[in-house]
Amino acid sequence: MHAHVSGNDGLLNLAAGVTTVRDLANDTDELLARRKRIEDGTEIGTRIILAGFIDGPGPYQGPTKVLAATEAEARAAVDNYVKLGYVQIKIYSSVKPELVPIIIDEAHKNGLRVSGHIPPT
Repeated sequence: MHAHVSGNDGLLNLAAGVTTVRDLANDTDELLARRKRIEDGTEIGTRIILAGFIDGPGPYQGPTKVLAATEAEARAAVDNYVKLGYVQIKIYSSVKPELVPIIIDEAHKNGLRVSGHIPPT
């Protein structure tokens, strides 16, 4: 269930018998567009469960445009994923430890699951 959907993944997954994936880190615009193409039948692919990726700025930040360095940014990131229809948040390793419970609180208030990586410090 852990995927980073791109290119021909949908066709390859279906050929292997995989019908659903959970995308845990992808460009939001690209992923939503791909999911729409699959739903519209213009692209072959699996059902995609959306997980929003949040990291903190820094030298080891992950490949995402969604960076949170403050409580306001963290809550805004979760709220934006909620508006887009995401069902999970993935907290990545450069998020400040003090923001982790804030992200979890905001996600849980909105019915989202939370997963993530352990910060390096």
